[in-house]
Amino acid sequence: SGSKTAPEGPCALHGAIRRARSWAASLIFVAVVFGPLVALFAQTAASARAGDLGDASSLLLGDRQAVLLGRSIGLAAGTALAALLVGIAIATVLWGWRRPPWSHLRWLAVVLAPVPPYIHGMAWMHASAAFSRLMAARGLAPLPFRGWGAAWLVGTMSQLPLAVGLALVGLEMVDPSQFEAARLLAPDVQALSDIALPLAAPFLAAGGALLFILGLTDYGLPSLFAVNTYAMEPFAEYSATSEPARAFALSLPLLVLACVAVFYLQRALRDAASTRARGQRSAGVALSWPAGLRAIHLGALLTLAVHIAVPAVALATVIESPSGWLETLRLARGEISLTARICLITSVLSLPLALIAAERMRATGSAGRTWRVLVGLPLAVPASLVGVGLISLRQHVLPPALTDGSSLLVLAALARFAPYAALVLLAQMRRQDPLLFDAARVMQTSPWQGWWQVRLPLLAPGLLAAGCIVFALTAGELGATLALAPPGHATITMRIYTYLHYGATDEVAGLCLAMVLLAAVAGGAAALALARGPRRPPRGGGRSDD
Repeated sequence: SGSKTAPEGPCALHGAIRRARSWAASLIFVAVVFGPLVALFAQTAASARAGDLGDASSLLLGDRQAVLLGRSIGLAAGTALAALLVGIAIATVLWGWRRPPWSHLRWLAVVLAPVPPYIHGMAWMHASAAFSRLMAARGLAPLPFRGWGAAWLVGTMSQLPLAVGLALVGLEMVDPSQFEAARLLAPDVQALSDIALPLAAPFLAAGGALLFILGLTDYGLPSLFAVNTYAMEPFAEYSATSEPARAFALSLPLLVLACVAVFYLQRALRDAASTRARGQRSAGVALSWPAGLRAIHLGALLTLAVHIAVPAVALATVIESPSGWLETLRLARGEISLTARICLITSVLSLPLALIAAERMRATGSAGRTWRVLVGLPLAVPASLVGVGLISLRQHVLPPALTDGSSLLVLAALARFAPYAALVLLAQMRRQDPLLFDAARVMQTSPWQGWWQVRLPLLAPGLLAAGCIVFALTAGELGATLALAPPGHATITMRIYTYLHYGATDEVAGLCLAMVLLAAVAGGAAALALARGPRRPPRGGGRSDD
């Protein structure tokens, strides 16, 4: 018995240390991501006990707020539905690109996903102005490009690349054996409608919920077209009163709706996990579609082409000359330098946080479900609330070293975008062969050797993609930055926002074009990294060409 108990002590100690390290890492993620919201909740509760909120019902139940909330729900639902339907049509075309290099290049359709919505808005405003001048030259009355219709159109276009990516991922998760068996018995279009789309439906529903959340919490894009949405109300309330508790109380209906969508998203993802294919999609006979579906595909691809062309062409035509564009960038070198530094620090710091959350989300049972909800909930928090919450933390909790302007902006970006990185890493982990990790645990001489030689190389594409996505999203962050940035710490997005109010059209176009190019490079790197990442081997041990 002594020979058996001797090794149990060290093993138990190592297990306890591992569990303590796991708990500490989890607490760090929760503190960084949920810290601003917890601070706001605590301050709101304290203000309510002290009677400082006044008549809170006037913040929540006013006629104006109810109308704005209803319109915001309609706009968010309309843009999400339109983007998802067009995205599914495009994804079915790209899904048919079955052999390299086309099977990898299809992911470039999502390169503009990190472009901030307000930049899409600026590009479409310039394009509509050019179109109006063309109509005026022909003696026709120009079409006004503002209001709810314009906000819906541009909102749909800004969400289109993400919708395409989500729909394509959903189709990629379909078990290839079921789809190929259906193709033997029925036309390809029937196999698509009866097998592929029903199996991908849970993930497509989760994608629609995510698009709805993003539209519901965005106020920058609608405001460009003179459309007031409920997401603007908390920011306006804080700007008018400087009371974080009132801003938080006003945002409660928005948070409740977004949280309901997050819970639905988590449930849909759980259902989607049961249909996920274990192997590669077969590189069989090319898909064949009827003429009617090919016409729909053509229209969807033209819509994607317009979506890609407008931000680049419309902004480039506004710029007077290349030398003028370079001069605009030179004058903004301070903001560009600060933005690059914040983006780089945020992308690096987000990776360990995302890795922690992705590992927890992979767990089975209630632990995995809980963590998937925890990672999804921050997506429902409006950016302005993150900024106001960090102001509250700065006043009461944060040490002086974390209260300067750039540190707060990094914390805001981490709170907002670390969950996105976690979702990217989770997708990468689900594509890996678990047998490789089992073999590494058997052969490794230490856990660090297995991590360095096996896990890190397998995770490298996901880490690169997550870092690029966080970099691009941080570069375009505006809502929290407006509330947090002190004088002398302006980012490139703040410079664009300032120029918008002064009517500096050429400067705004030049800076927006730079943001589009940056997002395209980062998004393209992320897409190629995920497309070329390691995948599970096909069933039967065969080799896949995809």
